[in-house]
Amino acid sequence: MNSSEILRWTRNGILRFSWSRFESFEKLILTPPLRERFNQRLTLFSRGESDFHALQLPWRYGIYLYGPTGSGKTAASRGMARQLNWSHFTIPSHEILDSH
Repeated sequence: MNSSEILRWTRNGILRFSWSRFESFEKLILTPPLRERFNQRLTLFSRGESDFHALQLPWRYGIYLYGPTGSGKTAASRGMARQLNWSHFTIPSHEILDSH
């Protein structure tokens, strides 16, 4: 996967998008303590990759984002992915729920 991509799963296939210049962690409107907590967690996680592999553990970390529609959950996850230089992969819940 190219780190400059945003991927979105649909029943018809994966759609590929590019980052906009406005999508970055720095552009998110967060309280200073919350921004600092995110930064600390992302920094510590990214530094620990070799330690996870040395212990033969999967290098994974989860952050559960919740809130009402429009509160910035997707923007926050995209900002974190971009900060880590990762692709962002979205699976909309209605796509999963409607497919069953």
